Amino acid sequence: MGREEKGPSGKIRGTGHRSGLLMRPRPMLSRVDRRFREPRAAGDVSSEVGMKELRMKNEALIVAGEQLRDKAENLIRSLRAAELERQRYVDFFERSLDAQLITDQQGTIQEGNPAASRLLAVDRRFLPGKPLVAFARNEDSRLLYQALDVLRRERTVDLELTFVSRKAKATRVALRGARMSEELLYVWFASPTEPAD
Repeated sequence: MGREEKGPSGKIRGTGHRSGLLMRPRPMLSRVDRRFREPRAAGDVSSEVGMKELRMKNEALIVAGEQLRDKAENLIRSLRAAELERQRYVDFFERSLDAQLITDQQGTIQEGNPAASRLLAVDRRFLPGKPLVAFARNEDSRLLYQALDVLRRERTVDLELTFVSRKAKATRVALRGARMSEELLYVWFASPTEPAD
């Protein structure tokens, strides 16, 4: 066995060897070893909590992104369905044998289909902007104003009146007015009943 000597502090330290090997002081732990063996500092714990929060926020963003994508796809489907419905209406409006006119609340024509153009003997391009009452016989204009007033409160109104124009003879028509949903527009369906006297 090796010799033991007392150091200045009175502690015993080895100076010899054991089993043929020299005893050396234990090497200092490297910084990396210390980092993994020593308890974590407060800053390390807070950074771990911060990473956990970031992961949770990232997952929430992914879910929100998926929900937005689903809503966008539903909106696209709804827009396509609305466009298809609009096209059906346009086809019906254009091909209908009944005269159809769209007016505002004051009865000013916004649009008319080909049958309305034939009934009123006015080119379609010149219908918008004309008051519907201008085509009614003088004694029937009051009925048309009353019908416009009814449509401000009710969904539909029916009446019979005579349409006249400079280029065509007077025609008695059954006229149905309907308020278009959520719009301040009325659509009028006019079916000739008989030539007027």
